[in-house]
Amino acid sequence: MNIRVLFKEVFGDYEASLNSLFRSLELRQQTGYSEGESLSLYHLGVTYKYLGSYEQALDQFLKGLSIARLKNYWITESYALNNIGLIYLETEDYTIAMEYFYQSLIIRRNSGDKWGEAGCLDNIGFCHFKTKAI
Repeated sequence: MNIRVLFKEVFGDYEASLNSLFRSLELRQQTGYSEGESLSLYHLGVTYKYLGSYEQALDQFLKGLSIARLKNYWITESYALNNIGLIYLETEDYTIAMEYFYQSLIIRRNSGDKWGEAGCLDNIGFCHFKTKAI
């Protein structure tokens, strides 16, 4: 079996994913659908994060975060903040990770999103664990 085919079967087709996401972003920008634009940027960030391209992921998350804040899209804002925190957690910058997790936690609490609040608290707890483990 071809290694490229095997990779796609196991990990997915990230090239096709990125192509679709960039096309989605383009269409949403053309139509002025800013909430969708922030979601496309969020999904691009997630995809780059999975690829280990943290700089590109942060760039996409921050662009989406900016739009979400401007338009008051709390869900996309909190998701982006949480994922930015996860990148800093993975790169062992626990102080900055916690800052982003707490920002997301505040949004989740204010919106009554208990599931999201629990996820933020889980990330914060893991961050505390990692800082004590050093």
